[in-house]
Amino acid sequence: MYLFSASEIWDNILEITKEYSLLFTFFTFIILILNSFTPITDWVKRQFINIFKKMRIIYQKKIFDIKIKNKNMPKIYILNIDEVSSHWINNPRNVRQSIVNVLDRIKYDNNKVCQIENLEDWKVLVNNPPDNIIIINCHGEVLPIPQEHMENWQRFYHSLGNNIHNNKWIFVSLTGYSLFSYACDMRIIETKGNNGYMGENGLNEILSIIHGSINCREASDIIISKHGNRALRNINTNITPILKADRSAKSIIKPYRVFYYGKINEGVIALKIGNGYFIHNGISYTNLGFYDQPRDITDSILAEMGIAYALDIVCF
Repeated sequence: MYLFSASEIWDNILEITKEYSLLFTFFTFIILILNSFTPITDWVKRQFINIFKKMRIIYQKKIFDIKIKNKNMPKIYILNIDEVSSHWINNPRNVRQSIVNVLDRIKYDNNKVCQIENLEDWKVLVNNPPDNIIIINCHGEVLPIPQEHMENWQRFYHSLGNNIHNNKWIFVSLTGYSLFSYACDMRIIETKGNNGYMGENGLNEILSIIHGSINCREASDIIISKHGNRALRNINTNITPILKADRSAKSIIKPYRVFYYGKINEGVIALKIGNGYFIHNGISYTNLGFYDQPRDITDSILAEMGIAYALDIVCF
């Protein structure tokens, strides 16, 4: 039998050229030529497949390392306000420090990393949106909002959604039911939901801008995707490939990218909203298998997942 079928060769060419590697493409055409003349065993075929996979991993990492040093990479804002409560996160400071550690490890430009530490700065950013930024919310299911919006949370959520849509923002929700509740202090208020369910209208307020909606109420067994693997590998971290998401997502709009998938619902996804993206991570600290470990460990894992997936959207 021949080494590869014509369709397998073509699939490899398409996949490889996506990674912008002339060496990959050259290697693929060499295999194509050899394949035309040489019947080869299944064992040899498997070895070449493994070579393809390993080469792709090497060059994906090389591409990532080059791109994150580009001056056009987005500024990253870490949303961590001490006087505002959090949910499904043990300590937002743990999350913030873990994000900083990852960015230091991959040598991200320190001048492109900003801390949002009070509600006034957060309000100014939302009201005067810069283009092309990443925002990582360290408060879990809770969205910090200014005091004046507490009686009309929809207005602030809608402004945030417009910034994602129009100004190319990437907003990262690290755990649980994204935007389930809001707060300006230690008192958490759930967004009003439909059919007796609380909390569901927060994220749907954002998605209403593109006439979308999502349901994140159900739990689902999930498996890491090739995109999820790539994202974590590029920041030099490793997370269990098979997990459970307590707040898995079922969206009426097709996800732009799936990082953890399930049979019906998705565990971790990126939704495209106009020019920007919203990253939903439905995994909770209890899903990570660290029941006997300090909660700062799960804070760190969720933080690493969030920054990895955001940078994967930017770089690939």
